[in-house]
Amino acid sequence: MANLEARGGPGTFGMAGLQWAREMFCAWYPDQPEITDLIVQHDPHTYPRVAVRKQDVLDVFLRFGNRQALRAVRTMPEKDGVLDNRKIDAVLVRVHRDGKILISQV
Repeated sequence: MANLEARGGPGTFGMAGLQWAREMFCAWYPDQPEITDLIVQHDPHTYPRVAVRKQDVLDVFLRFGNRQALRAVRTMPEKDGVLDNRKIDAVLVRVHRDGKILISQV
């Protein structure tokens, strides 16, 4: 808890605490998709993976005002405005692995 408080998390007041709350509740907003819901798309009838335009994903998070998601998506690899599926898959595997490591350290 002390670590969260040092970053302006729960138990703190002022702009830092407000910013922390805004970012956290943005992720918990039930009508807002997660990044992974948008960066990997499949044809609903035949299920092969389809190309995803990076700007389409950015537009969704612009509408929600989710600056944290916008920063993450802007760094994602693309070619001619389309997210690079192979590189996106590699990112997802790294994120999953890092999450498992973090959980094992708790």
